[in-house]
Amino acid sequence: MPAFAGMTYKYMKALLTAARNNNLKPLTHTVNKHLIPLANKPMIFYALEHVASAGIKDIGIVINENDNEAPQIIGDGSKFNSRITYIKQTGGTLGLGHVIKVAREFLGNEKFLLYLGDNIILDNLPALVDHFENSDANCLLTLAKVPNPQRFGVPELRGNNIIRVEERPVYPKSEYAVAGLYFYDASAHIAAENIKPSFRGDYEISDIHTWLAQNEYNVIWKEIKNWWKDRGEPKDLLEGNKLILSNLSNSKREGTLEAST
Repeated sequence: MPAFAGMTYKYMKALLTAARNNNLKPLTHTVNKHLIPLANKPMIFYALEHVASAGIKDIGIVINENDNEAPQIIGDGSKFNSRITYIKQTGGTLGLGHVIKVAREFLGNEKFLLYLGDNIILDNLPALVDHFENSDANCLLTLAKVPNPQRFGVPELRGNNIIRVEERPVYPKSEYAVAGLYFYDASAHIAAENIKPSFRGDYEISDIHTWLAQNEYNVIWKEIKNWWKDRGEPKDLLEGNKLILSNLSNSKREGTLEAST
């Protein structure tokens, strides 16, 4: 039986990424991408608000070791009714698998969700949390249908389970991309210690998922519909703005209809 299978969890933590990278050049020459505004708000604020909507109070944010800007702008979490712990990633950005490794002390043995702070996800997070909590899964991945899966981590599916995830495959095994929201129990730490850097020198999150799936851990999936991730160009921000504004417009219409009935 995999380790941690019978563990009782007190509560779920959240881990967000906010380390600087070179996507969205030239904007990111002068500002952390996670702090670029979408619809008049730093994009990471949408992730923080989404996490707060699920009642998750304990949030770790992984930042570069010399980053003073993100803590100053984001704050201590009080504006999101949360507690934020900043976790410094030393040695540079070495992949999402490395994010889990450096957050080991903060996460302890609690269940946690990993949320990419430069992704916009508008699906119902409390429902996803409940789905994971009420399952016997060690890992739940959110998937989204995309026209170009070869640009993402692509899952190989067997019914409700994922048996492998391949990073940026030439010949994708499905039409899905792994989106920027992941759920784990503490077995993720075992996987993180057992993977090696890829040819890019990164600890790939896809390798963590494949390791879990191939070592008798239960990796399940849930499709989401409202996901945005930049493709590396400033014009992509227009798509992020469009998704957020469309959601705001729909919410206002629904509120008006509810008020009039």
